[in-house]
Amino acid sequence: MTKFLVLFILSFNLHAANLTKEFLGKVIEQDKNSRMLKVKFKDTNIKFFKKEDEVFLYNEFNKDYQCRGIVRAGNYAYLFVEIKEYANCSKRINLSADSYVMVSSKDLEVNLDMAEEVVDILLKKRMILKGKVNRLKNEIETKDEREKLLNEQYEIKMSSLKIEWDEAIKALRDGEYQARKEINDANLDLIEIDKKLKLYNIDDPQHKRHEWSLDVR
Repeated sequence: MTKFLVLFILSFNLHAANLTKEFLGKVIEQDKNSRMLKVKFKDTNIKFFKKEDEVFLYNEFNKDYQCRGIVRAGNYAYLFVEIKEYANCSKRINLSADSYVMVSSKDLEVNLDMAEEVVDILLKKRMILKGKVNRLKNEIETKDEREKLLNEQYEIKMSSLKIEWDEAIKALRDGEYQARKEINDANLDLIEIDKKLKLYNIDDPQHKRHEWSLDVR
């Protein structure tokens, strides 16, 4: 079965409309003792034959008499077929070397139908994977352009953030400057008040005030 699936994968472009279910073959060798025929084909779809598949051989222009055979081995070009009633078949059909025979098989039809289903699945998977590859290739090819656009977007954001940052720092420093200025002004006012307190100080003990009572700190 594994070998059969490998053949499917190698033949992913196979389509049901083009599948040949009967083949014209040329007898290359025959062995009457083992009842074996080696038949050569030009159609590579014979690769879908499996060991033990049942086949029928007949003359190209006469399907009335058909010989039953069993596939014993095969590849892309040849089938080794065991003819069950070799003596009778050889009388009705020319099985000698260099003769041509038609070969058909119900088993092959099943194999080809299965091949069609697997091919359809593989083609769908292939289409999905091709789409994925194309999408990823596009991402790679447009990387520089997208990176440039991304840099521009973040440069704008960084510029806006820098302005906001600078304004926040300026507001903080302006607040410090204003606080220092107000402290300085207040200290000057305190000096003036202290001068006036000395000027208007009354020595009468009854009017003596505690120093702390005048300290607003």
